[in-house]
Amino acid sequence: MEAKVSFHVRRYLRECEDRGARPSEATVTAHLRDTYAEYQRKPQGALKRVVAKVLKKAQPSLVSAEDGASSATDAAKRARAESEEEDERQVLALEQQRAPLASNSLNNAIRQNYATSNEAAASASTSGKPAIKKAKLRKRSKESAADADADTAADGDESRGFVVERPTTRYSDFGGIHAVLQEVRELIEYPLTHPEVYAHLGVEPPRGVLLHGPPGTGKSMLAHAIAGECGATFLKISAPEVVSGMSGESEQKLRALFDEAVARAPSIVFIDEIDAITPKRETSQRGMEKRIVAQLLTSTDALSLENTGGKPVLLIGATNRPDALD
Repeated sequence: MEAKVSFHVRRYLRECEDRGARPSEATVTAHLRDTYAEYQRKPQGALKRVVAKVLKKAQPSLVSAEDGASSATDAAKRARAESEEEDERQVLALEQQRAPLASNSLNNAIRQNYATSNEAAASASTSGKPAIKKAKLRKRSKESAADADADTAADGDESRGFVVERPTTRYSDFGGIHAVLQEVRELIEYPLTHPEVYAHLGVEPPRGVLLHGPPGTGKSMLAHAIAGECGATFLKISAPEVVSGMSGESEQKLRALFDEAVARAPSIVFIDEIDAITPKRETSQRGMEKRIVAQLLTSTDALSLENTGGKPVLLIGATNRPDALD
């Protein structure tokens, strides 16, 4: 997957370079999902991690040296050309591996992998690899420390599986749900925008709201609109991305998600398809599901104004199966 993403990302960066633009990680990810249908079926968090990794390698080698000498410019051009050829070779090899084989597919695939490895080793030994490394090192040395810190922070959020956003969707984008919007204002918007009223009255504001309805009714869009209207930090994660094969890692992801929400308060935590991680515990067959439900309840209970420093944090879940929740 990384080789194919690298090829498409580099192609998009070259198009942006011709226009004089430097796209961000989110812009590149959105372009891939809008342009190529195969990326729409992949988890957004995993795709963003691969894009971030590719951008770290691709952007330094694609930045033009405006004040460099002609030798540095030629080295950069050679590095870019050789990198493009290597990407095309890897993508072609992947497509050939995916093609259906008439017979003896396993042995043919193994032989093809060995041939690809030998070709890559031969090209690496005959190409000007030292010149590529020197050009990349010179360009990396010119990057500022602020850019490095920003990349580190972005990688930290992506590695934990959730996305931090500032949605631009508003209530005006909806129609025919005036009664629902009134309930949203009372249960979600007022606690986020005026927490001092609840503190003065000694009343604990709501900590969580469940949006339920058939698929395609706008539950996720409404959650984005709530965050956009309130101006709160929006932390979004899909419930299947929480589940991990390692024992205890799923609970750690939830703890990291809520810790980040408290640090960025006032904020909204949005868990899409929440029924995937909160089944009824009395009918659950796996201990991991029970631990995830218990961790989610514990983290939600900790969202009191006393624990968040007076800044509200609200959990919003979306599901089309409310009867399946614990």
